[in-house]
Amino acid sequence: MSTKEISVVGNVIRDKVLKYEVHIIAIILLVLVIKYTKIPFSGTINLLVLSVIAIIYFFSAFQENKEVNVTPTDQFFIKLCGISSSITIIGILFASQKYPGDGNMLFIGAFTLILTLGYIIIQKNNRVEFNIFGKFLLYRIITLILISLGMFLDKII
Repeated sequence: MSTKEISVVGNVIRDKVLKYEVHIIAIILLVLVIKYTKIPFSGTINLLVLSVIAIIYFFSAFQENKEVNVTPTDQFFIKLCGISSSITIIGILFASQKYPGDGNMLFIGAFTLILTLGYIIIQKNNRVEFNIFGKFLLYRIITLILISLGMFLDKII
């Protein structure tokens, strides 16, 4: 796939899927509840749903911005947020399925999401019209950080 084709996929995901960000977050939480209640086929449901969401977040990193005031640093953090969201979702999947390597993915994903959250907060305070990141992106970042930190601490303790 060329860079242009990937950005087309990223734009479609931004325009069609990410406007339902709150629903995606609710689905993540629902799938985790289903997994931990030991409902039949919950592992398969968990695997399929979280894999699809990770793919969606990965391709959302390659969207093109229509805004004029996007700096290269903004573009970097857009990519970092999408890729780290995908890594965090895979880490959550690995932790819920008890696969090896979950701690590394949870730590790296949460750490990069914390960096992204810090950048967004600083830029929102410094720039009056900072609408580059999606409306519900902060909900996604905070939810994924909390879930991954909870699973990471559960693994350590």
